[in-house]
Amino acid sequence: MNRQLRCIEHPEIRFTVELAESFAQRLIGLLTNRTAPAPGRGLLICPGGSVHSFGMREAIDVLHLTEHWQVIDHRTLCPWQIHIAPQATRLTLEIACGQTPHSLIGCYFMEEESCQNDTQPS
Repeated sequence: MNRQLRCIEHPEIRFTVELAESFAQRLIGLLTNRTAPAPGRGLLICPGGSVHSFGMREAIDVLHLTEHWQVIDHRTLCPWQIHIAPQATRLTLEIACGQTPHSLIGCYFMEEESCQNDTQPS
């Protein structure tokens, strides 16, 4: 099931995300197609933590969020890199590179609603 996330301070920043909760889902992450998610799409890793881009063909942006969904770190990860998550990370959002400004640190995301179809956010 997909979920819709939106930035509270910048409501125009929205993503439809797949949730990765199991060990296998978190380990595989975006490697099923080896490319960054389409614009407006992403992967939400729960529990979040350190990530890698081994096997990826494109750079991705990685946002680390606290238990209150506050952005505490925003990194661009090139292929074949590892990024160690900040200690307070509880959720990790992987999105296509360049979809959000790096000034989101300190901003909050919220889940708008669960969506059962595969539509893009408006």
